[in-house]
Amino acid sequence: MKTLAVNVGSFTVDIIAYDLPRIARPGEIVYVEGPINLHVGGHAVNVSIDLVKLGRVTNVAAVGAAGDDVFAKIIKDELSRYGIKVYTQVVKEVGTARNVILVVKGEDRRFHIYKGANPYLKASFILDVIS
Repeated sequence: MKTLAVNVGSFTVDIIAYDLPRIARPGEIVYVEGPINLHVGGHAVNVSIDLVKLGRVTNVAAVGAAGDDVFAKIIKDELSRYGIKVYTQVVKEVGTARNVILVVKGEDRRFHIYKGANPYLKASFILDVIS
């Protein structure tokens, strides 16, 4: 089967704390009522999943860079669950990108991003995948 969509870009795991009453002061603990969840993210990941959910493209691939860690496994497992073919350039020197998102009630989201392996994605890896 020929791949109809190849999405190249960032592979990220989002750690999202919802419904925070406020941001903790240095050294302070703030207990939250809302959940703290893990989600896959990054442009290549999100677009790949969205294309499958829309049902317009049945053969989708995602190409990105990630570390050799549990976060890379989370991304691969979630993409595979949607039937998406995953091509990961493994960068052992750094971890998979992570984004801690803090959502205070009534305010916009705050993003705290560790870029991880994303900047290490090589054009040669991408060309090997698509050739």
